[in-house]
Amino acid sequence: MHRLRELLIERVCEAIGGPCHSDGRGVPEAHKAMGVTEYEFSVMTQHFAEAMIDAGIETHKHVAAMHLLVDMHDDIVRQ
Repeated sequence: MHRLRELLIERVCEAIGGPCHSDGRGVPEAHKAMGVTEYEFSVMTQHFAEAMIDAGIETHKHVAAMHLLVDMHDDIVRQ
């Protein structure tokens, strides 16, 4: 979970123009053999949204981050 947290922070930070730079593999490659299900993706996005609310993230940044995550859906979920 710690590594997942770090990677998610890097990706979101980079995507919203922050000073972070992700040196990890691309999303499709990183998730290729994981077999992430629709349910698991849904649970993760719910936790992610709740964490942003708990952290007091501004609404427009919260929405932008959620859009980024949803845009990666097809690269993460393997059906």
